[in-house]
Amino acid sequence: KTQPQQPNPTTAPSTAASPAPSASISNTSADGSTDAAIKSFASMAGSMADKLTQAELRVVLNMTKTLRAKDVQLKKLTAEKEDMSARLESTQSVKEFLVSKVRDTDRELTEKTTEVTKIEQQIASDQEVIGFLDARVQELETSKTLTETKLTVTEETLKEQSTKSERRQTVLEDMLQFERQQLSDAEKEWKTQKKVLVKEVKHCRAQLLTLKSESSSVITQNGQLKQALLTMGGKSR
Repeated sequence: KTQPQQPNPTTAPSTAASPAPSASISNTSADGSTDAAIKSFASMAGSMADKLTQAELRVVLNMTKTLRAKDVQLKKLTAEKEDMSARLESTQSVKEFLVSKVRDTDRELTEKTTEVTKIEQQIASDQEVIGFLDARVQELETSKTLTETKLTVTEETLKEQSTKSERRQTVLEDMLQFERQQLSDAEKEWKTQKKVLVKEVKHCRAQLLTLKSESSSVITQNGQLKQALLTMGGKSR
């Protein structure tokens, strides 16, 4: 007897399952050679679905899932690469900024150092002038003392000789007036020079303190910037 023909188990399930890989692959985004490979594989799988057994079809499905997973992994790695590239570019920009800042700070420090050197030279020169003026003041004070002594002697002599002659008394009075005028002029000159010297010394000391403070601040900022640059350089490696 002729037995009734049974449906081919490989054909019916394959026909029903064939849309699955196509639907799965079509849901992935078309991007580069990976998407082209998926489309090509889906087209080939659809055309061969009628010829595959269930086991072979499962292999195809597994390969499709694996390919999709690899595609997702590739996109993730690509995104990570772009993120790392952006971070590297940002780090490079910061590094360039810090290098430029360090150079500017070095230049400013050099200018400040030169300025401090000039001021120190000026102060040294002023010190020489002050020393000279101090010596001059001492001379004037000595001269004042001598003049006062001489004045005292002259006054005593005048008193002693006042009874001798009127002419001699007149001459001595004139000498006394002259000596007093010299003493007054010397005192005025000494006081004027002393005030000028005191003001100049105070001004020079204030300038020196200000410049030393600015120089210390610039040196500290330079060290911090260099340390930051070294830290950024170490991280970039």
